[in-house]
Amino acid sequence: MKGQQGLVTKLKAAGVKVVFLSPPCVDPDRRNTFAVYNEALTKFGQGVKDLAAKEGVAFFDLNGVMNDAQVKAKAAKPGYSWTGDGVHPGNPGHAVMAYGVLKGLGCVCSRRA
Repeated sequence: MKGQQGLVTKLKAAGVKVVFLSPPCVDPDRRNTFAVYNEALTKFGQGVKDLAAKEGVAFFDLNGVMNDAQVKAKAAKPGYSWTGDGVHPGNPGHAVMAYGVLKGLGCVCSRRA
């Protein structure tokens, strides 16, 4: 978090719009250690959220959105994974990440009829 603090300080001083994202989740079904890893990622995400609030910059919970999407996809199709190695997402995971970045930037997405 110390490194994140230094980074946000420098970016704000340079006039850059800062948006913090929590780290993406991993697929706990790929390795038995990934459930614990997801807990660590969630804790780091909370630290980033707290720092964003302290610094008055935007934050988006990418971890939560990705985890929710992953849980729903696995419920609909048991054994499903959007990643081959449990960490690096394929196209469906990248789409969820892109959504998170756009939401964090304040972009509004609308559905066409």
